[in-house]
Amino acid sequence: MKNKIFLCIFVIFFCGASYADWVLVINDTKGQFLIENVAIKRENSNREYWGLQNLRIPNGNTKSAKALHKVDCLTGTTEILYLSGHSELDGGGARVFEAIPPGLFFTAKEKPELAPATSFVCAR
Repeated sequence: MKNKIFLCIFVIFFCGASYADWVLVINDTKGQFLIENVAIKRENSNREYWGLQNLRIPNGNTKSAKALHKVDCLTGTTEILYLSGHSELDGGGARVFEAIPPGLFFTAKEKPELAPATSFVCAR
């Protein structure tokens, strides 16, 4: 019985701790955008980070997407290195699509809705 209680407490703590690493940065009409705060990689003016977007309105059978971003904090240019779509929120469920998009770049001026994410990672 003690082992079951310990296991339940451990599972609750572990699940809570793993979700706590994601920080809500954008919450707008399109959905929520979270950044895995503890995994931001820093190299000079560049930041590499994982972003997770939960869509308010699913796009077909895609409810969320994960992407690996690389940002140049001096120019404000972001490159998407990897992208996957998922059938459930928070990157859960089945992987609906997966792509390694070559040369997908944008600036905060081109996608102002993502400017708070760029500001967040560049301030770290």
